[in-house]
Amino acid sequence: MKRAVEKHPYRFVGAMFLTVLGVYVLAGAVTKRLGLPSETLYYGANATLAVIAVALVTGLGWWRTIGFRRPDRPRVLWLFWLPFLTALANLVGGLRPVDPGRALTFLALALAVGLVEEVFFRGLMLRPLLKRGLWRAVLVSTVLFGLMHSLNVAAGWNALAVALQISYALAIGFGYAALVIRTGVIWPLVLAHALTDLFGYLGANTLTIEAAPSTIEVVISLGVIVIYVVYGVALLSHRHDRAVTMPGK
Repeated sequence: MKRAVEKHPYRFVGAMFLTVLGVYVLAGAVTKRLGLPSETLYYGANATLAVIAVALVTGLGWWRTIGFRRPDRPRVLWLFWLPFLTALANLVGGLRPVDPGRALTFLALALAVGLVEEVFFRGLMLRPLLKRGLWRAVLVSTVLFGLMHSLNVAAGWNALAVALQISYALAIGFGYAALVIRTGVIWPLVLAHALTDLFGYLGANTLTIEAAPSTIEVVISLGVIVIYVVYGVALLSHRHDRAVTMPGK
């Protein structure tokens, strides 16, 4: 399987994207068919994808390869300050009342989403494409990450909010991919991603995609988008050569 991935990276990446897309579509169809709450879609889809991700990475022997290891230079861990700061920013407006049981349930979902999205998009998709060119690998994985978030259009959410979310996802995906390439590790992003989703749920003033965003929300989101793009470019432009290629097992 490894040889096939190395020989046909674009086919593999396409298969990974279709896997994520297919699981979400199937979960949505089952949820609608059975009349289940809409949130069931996310729980079912991410639980399924988490199992698939673990099975794929284990089968390929890629846990260290995609970045579940100690960094070669521990000081590079400080570069992850931006994702963690973004997560904490969701709590600026304080906390909203949440039932402890639901909070724990969403914590499990946030951890699953963090693992799934980072392993698939910054691991299984990014890694095989690096031999085809660093910038190409970053841009392809980033565009696919953005496309996944366009599914909310089909759900009938506010168009401007969805457009903003897609732009946000593209910027975050670009910055995250740059961090993985620069540092050689992915596990800090899994944690940062999970905390971002968790704090977004717990935060009292969090942008939703159900209603049109306010002017201040648009301005803040655009500011974050610019920061991530600039940060990603800076990381890739000032990379150390030995951090460019993902390490082997």
